[in-house]
Amino acid sequence: MLFGGIAVYSYTHIPSGFLPEWDEGTIVHDYIAPPGSSIEGTKSMLSSIAKHIMEMPEVESYSLRTGRSLAHPRTHANDGDFVINLKEKHKRSSFEIMNDLRQFDKTYEPRLEPELFQVLPDRLNDLSGEIAPIVLKVFGNNLLLILAFGILLVFTILLFEFRSFLTSGVILLGTLLSVSGVFLMLWITKIPLDISAFMGMIMIVGVVVNNGILLIDYTEKYLKDHPDVSESLLMASRVRMRPILMTTIATIFGFLPLALALGEGAQMLQPLAISMIGGMSLSMFLSLLVIPGLYRMVHR
Repeated sequence: MLFGGIAVYSYTHIPSGFLPEWDEGTIVHDYIAPPGSSIEGTKSMLSSIAKHIMEMPEVESYSLRTGRSLAHPRTHANDGDFVINLKEKHKRSSFEIMNDLRQFDKTYEPRLEPELFQVLPDRLNDLSGEIAPIVLKVFGNNLLLILAFGILLVFTILLFEFRSFLTSGVILLGTLLSVSGVFLMLWITKIPLDISAFMGMIMIVGVVVNNGILLIDYTEKYLKDHPDVSESLLMASRVRMRPILMTTIATIFGFLPLALALGEGAQMLQPLAISMIGGMSLSMFLSLLVIPGLYRMVHR
């Protein structure tokens, strides 16, 4: 109940998205001038924005297109885009610079309708054929179906391994509870639940179910010689505790640089690393205490 409550509360308080947000170092400033504006008229409206862009200390260079856009060769004379390249070590992030440009456009050139993105979101918008940014949620019906199918496959494998609904259910329940650690860590770090975090969640399920299988498999081997369930669980835990702890700690420290977003492009995989650390941290408790405790309850 406790882990279920943590999972529900954390999940309802974390944002969701499609791809992680990271600083690409390039900004696309789309714009639409009033209908009927000529190319020359549109360029005159952009002169103050171009000057402001070059006055920013973070900007290395920019290009301006009017009547064309980054992906669509055929557009109207009153729209186009700036592609702004930032210096390698810029003090302000791309997101702060975009906020600066939005405020400048609103104040000094209110006739324009601006949209600012980084390159990847802008390309996705162009591919979708939409002017406004596309919004994709991770937990759509298809992903829920895939998740349910994956859980069913895991349960089927457990049934083949242990030939017991109760034993398979205990391991599966302990495995699914580890997801609450993922949601909790994402909520604490304020990282959105996106496709990268979802991949980490799937990896967590695979790791924790493996620990549960090995622990219960050792227990049932000991039960052949020691009919006492508690004693067999204790003997199996002594054998498996060190490998579980070593594997878990090594995995957590291995993902720590990504979780801290150290290095070029690390922000892309940061949600995956955060998910892995949250789930693995809780999995130690689940693998060594909760799964054995549930097994003892159903086999007394």
